[in-house]
Amino acid sequence: IQALGNTRDKAAVAPLQREALTAHPLWSAIATEALLKLPDSVARDAGLAVCGEASGHDPGMAAARVLVERREARAVPCILRRLRDEIAAHQGVTPEVDDLLSRLPSFAPVSASQSLDAVAGEMLAPTIQHRLHAAADAIRLISERGNEIGPWIELLVGGTPLEVDLAVRRLGELGDARAVEPLTRLFGRIEPERAWII
Repeated sequence: IQALGNTRDKAAVAPLQREALTAHPLWSAIATEALLKLPDSVARDAGLAVCGEASGHDPGMAAARVLVERREARAVPCILRRLRDEIAAHQGVTPEVDDLLSRLPSFAPVSASQSLDAVAGEMLAPTIQHRLHAAADAIRLISERGNEIGPWIELLVGGTPLEVDLAVRRLGELGDARAVEPLTRLFGRIEPERAWII
């Protein structure tokens, strides 16, 4: 399985995907890891299949992680399902879930905000509900504010901590030099454990 992944060739996709979808948890995990090392153009659809169809939670979650990194909008429904399973398995928001929730708004369609709100409604713990609603709000905020830097710079001054984090990430994605000074002014104002995003 590892040798197949190291070929980085599209011919390896079918056998790796078959093993990734097997019921054997070890083979499935190893095959998913190998599959996700293949170039994006080769493995994208296979990663979607593993995220959506893998019987084991770990391979499905591994595929979800990579699909989030690759900003695969088609994967949002299966990513949300894997996030729900991960929250249920750990009875809370793990650092991995929190990381995925912070990345999801940058590519998820606005309809995903309703799905996140629905998942939040299934949860009993207020802290979990709050985090899921915050991610849904971030998706709506990106949709509303668009790609102009002005509205994002405004958030740096008066936004909540989650909105400021989102604004910093969004300004980094937009790559506009006009954001340099406002971002620099955040140093010393933002908590040290969050300052790395600047």
